[in-house]
Amino acid sequence: MPNPTSSPSTQSVLAKIASVPAASWTDDRCRSAILDSTLAAWHSRQTDAAAHEHKPPPAERIPIPEIGFAEQRPFIHLYAEIQAAKRADTAADTRELEWRLDELVYALYGLTEAESTAIERSLGMPPKKLTETMGNADYYVAVLTADEPAPNPNEGSRSRQNAIGETMTIATSKPNRLTILRENDVDIPSNLQGIGYIDLQGQWGVKLMKEFKAANLI
Repeated sequence: MPNPTSSPSTQSVLAKIASVPAASWTDDRCRSAILDSTLAAWHSRQTDAAAHEHKPPPAERIPIPEIGFAEQRPFIHLYAEIQAAKRADTAADTRELEWRLDELVYALYGLTEAESTAIERSLGMPPKKLTETMGNADYYVAVLTADEPAPNPNEGSRSRQNAIGETMTIATSKPNRLTILRENDVDIPSNLQGIGYIDLQGQWGVKLMKEFKAANLI
């Protein structure tokens, strides 16, 4: 008997998507919203991998379910907001709008929270809870521990990719409010080299207090 708490498999999610009856007609704006979603990006990656392994490629991209025009409107409006914000400012933070659109798409295909979380984790996306609460913190401390060997044996160890992804998310938005605690000379990605870090040895706690003081936290 399958374990009900186990992570959903890629094949089970692909099968659920494939079982969706394709629409005979969908507004182009709604179609674009769905095809630009996280789920569509994940689906494309999985089917591209299948084609690369000489398996029969899908007849077309992710099937668009049959929904009435009234149900398409939320997709259309959210996608329009995202596009308008990006036209006004290419650096605009549209993550909240994108999350809302993603949630609509997951619901459209009948995906569970466990399935959507597994999809986002496989794409290296940071947990939504982290990014939703980032603005509420005065300072951030990321701990990078030696969790797995680096691809290059000469580079020693590295942290798990989700920890690195979360740290990068914070570094992008709050680079001056972040300190990294590094264990055992763990490898730090090049795009985090500009962030101050403290090795977890000796008087690392004293050094961290100095960072807090410099940030006017104490």
